[in-house]
Amino acid sequence: MKSSLKTMIGILVVMVAVALIVAFISVKQPPVPENTTTEPIVTDAPTEAPVPTDTPVNTTNPLPSEVILTTAPDGTIAPTANGNQPTSTPTTSAQESDADIVAQAVSAINALKKNTGTLKANKDQVIDVQITECSIPGARGIVNSALQNLVGTTNKTYNVSNGTAVDAENNEQSKFSDCIPPSNKDFGIDMNGVASVSKTANGGNMLIVIKLKPESTTFTAPAPTYHAQAMDYLDLTTVDLGPIKITDANMDYAGATIEITLDSQGRVIKYHENMPIKGDGTGSAGILSAKVGLEGYLDETWTITY
Repeated sequence: MKSSLKTMIGILVVMVAVALIVAFISVKQPPVPENTTTEPIVTDAPTEAPVPTDTPVNTTNPLPSEVILTTAPDGTIAPTANGNQPTSTPTTSAQESDADIVAQAVSAINALKKNTGTLKANKDQVIDVQITECSIPGARGIVNSALQNLVGTTNKTYNVSNGTAVDAENNEQSKFSDCIPPSNKDFGIDMNGVASVSKTANGGNMLIVIKLKPESTTFTAPAPTYHAQAMDYLDLTTVDLGPIKITDANMDYAGATIEITLDSQGRVIKYHENMPIKGDGTGSAGILSAKVGLEGYLDETWTITY
């Protein structure tokens, strides 16, 4: 299942590919003057990521730490009778550390990924992108057109049983553990990559908000050290575009925000990630080369019903 981050960087690859194709078609024709004004992609997606009304995604002020979950001596949350989800008793504490809160969130997400019971998972994803650079004269409009089917809003519902997620629309099956990011591995957060942590009571539930530090990656070192522990990324060195070769890529992660809502039993009932990102890529095909850049955000929300 393609992750939101893979989709985002995949857009960058498509932009390079389309720009090179345009260059190939027009190589024997006079160049068309390029409009230097940055043109936003027109989509049905909202101009800003959907966020909870009581907790802005891009908040820079940590929320007060008011509530904790009762944890086992090893720092994990005790499982319920079905062996899949943690249980908890809300209590108050003035001594709970950021590391305790993060460990709590990590444990709860991994319990969800490994759930072998029955549940329903709804995924809402928004991708919004603007082109910031295109080195091929006249190619910006064509690249914009090519991106129309790659950006916007996606809604999916999965019926999950015994670790298998079935797409309610097309019956496609996948491992539920790979649906919740990151794919093919456990969810993790390194405290060295954390900018801020907060936890607050939210009705009968608890909301944990974790803000990651900004990171940058290059073509030769494509994995963002801290974002990659909690989210998926794509190694552009492995992308096969036939005669088109990606020769350089730089991505800036402005610092993702992760929100995890736990119910009174300590189970994840909502997972939300918002990731501002910008980057540029360079590709070549024979003697032709092209450089394109993008800026935008990914917003993904999972709502879980048990």
